[in-house]
Amino acid sequence: MGENDHLKKLRQLWSLVLDSLSPPMTKALFQQHGQLLDFQENQAVVALRTRALIEKNRGRIPHLQSAFFEVTNKLVTVELILRSEYSALSPREISFQEEQAQLLSHSKTRSHAIAIHDSPLTLTTVVLSNKGEVHLTPDQETALSQLIEFTQTQEKFFRLTGFAGTGKTVLITYYIQWLVSEGINFVAATPTNKAAKNLSQIAENSGLNLSVKTVAQLLGQQPVLDEETGREVFLSQEELDWSGYGIIIIDEFSMLNRDNYSAIASEVKSSLLSKAVFVGDSAQLPPVKEREPIVSTSDEIQQSATLTQVVRYDGAIAEVAQEIRSNPQYSRILYPFTTTSDQPEGLPLRDRTIVCLSQKEWLNRAIALFESSQFKLNPDYVRFLAWRNQTVESLNKFVRSQLWGKNAPDYVPGDRLIARRPLFRASPGQKGKNKWRIALNNSEEAQVIDFGEECELLFLGQIYKYWKVMVKPDCGKEQPLSILHNESFELYTKQVKYLAQVKQWQNYYDLSRMFDDVGYAYSLTTHKAQGSTIDYVFLDVADMRGCSDQAKPATA
Repeated sequence: MGENDHLKKLRQLWSLVLDSLSPPMTKALFQQHGQLLDFQENQAVVALRTRALIEKNRGRIPHLQSAFFEVTNKLVTVELILRSEYSALSPREISFQEEQAQLLSHSKTRSHAIAIHDSPLTLTTVVLSNKGEVHLTPDQETALSQLIEFTQTQEKFFRLTGFAGTGKTVLITYYIQWLVSEGINFVAATPTNKAAKNLSQIAENSGLNLSVKTVAQLLGQQPVLDEETGREVFLSQEELDWSGYGIIIIDEFSMLNRDNYSAIASEVKSSLLSKAVFVGDSAQLPPVKEREPIVSTSDEIQQSATLTQVVRYDGAIAEVAQEIRSNPQYSRILYPFTTTSDQPEGLPLRDRTIVCLSQKEWLNRAIALFESSQFKLNPDYVRFLAWRNQTVESLNKFVRSQLWGKNAPDYVPGDRLIARRPLFRASPGQKGKNKWRIALNNSEEAQVIDFGEECELLFLGQIYKYWKVMVKPDCGKEQPLSILHNESFELYTKQVKYLAQVKQWQNYYDLSRMFDDVGYAYSLTTHKAQGSTIDYVFLDVADMRGCSDQAKPATA
């Protein structure tokens, strides 16, 4: 076959594979950045434009394998490479093919192979059989066996704990696959939308299409105004029915408050078949105004497993996290961070684990990453983290000044926004408690798609200036936001306070929900960021002195 014919067939095959590829984000990524370089027997070689794209998207290989199987009816191993490094007969490719061929010959009962990229230097292959037997670390294998055994007993609660990076969430995705294979219905939930998004992404990287609820959604809660106190409280609007769920999985349990834990525990105990699995890290930040995570100390939870072997990252970062957690003095004083490297000096930032920089260089390196193409594809590619809201706001202003200019408008296309609390919209024809619906949940993010438009609104004889800003949420359709203008902030604050004092609750309710409380999302507090997976974290260590327990924000 001539070279031109071969290339034509490759393009035709790649087009068919892309048509079969899902989910949509994976399809869009490979349509834009991918190219099929070679296909022989059961081996496909796919090129991406940059090494960063390769490292970020190895978890999407199972989706490519499924698409190739749908088109060719063959189990195809997929290698992601840089085009510039490709050689059809290179020893690296031959070695990869032999490794995959050996892997596929080990067992006749497996359903598929999943490649999980754990670090920039290590590619771990995990095989899932039809019976749910997963080749994980010994630590994870033991915990998985305990989870499966728990599922088959009369016990109601199970607690899976472990430091960050010990593979809790990845393990849970394999437990979920076992539940699916056994026909056991389940639901997964997390306390925050950011944690829910993170769990969904990790599941997707493992080949699962997992819909994750927030705990508020699981409990059927809606914010309701307490007319005695004027406070907004979350209450269940209807009687819960979890009879269809055999397992309720709650991830990031450290953020679960006492009221929600009690509601979950009560519902599970009243259900004949339902059980709850709580997953998290007791050393991470508890809910606001609570001293410790209730799940860590509850006597109701008798079954548990603890993961101790770090698998998500290697070297110095794992050692530092362990030292901060295990040494009591770091609850009182800041850990003395120093630059560390698992590689020889002189290698680029991406090959080093912890880097301590002067403020100027710290800011400059972060801006370089914010300006990169990777950040445009993945908003969790880089973030600033700080303890105080004031520091977060200052860093957000700095990033915007570097991205858009010091005199840029308040909202420009490409800006990243995050909801500070739920954003509401009035439901036509509804009154009272049913008048409002949630348009964007707390901590959900959106991207500005058009310049903000200055507008005015009249309410109770007062004129409020606001920005009308068109955004595209990360999950959902385009919608306009109404963001209070700085010039009206003082008036708004006084009026809301006055309406609460005179107990005009309906007017208070309407005004407090009239404008959307959002902030910029380039810098986050450690509370807001908890439950996230961020590639490059720029931590303002000095700002952590404001926390009473120095260890918690440093390890969150």
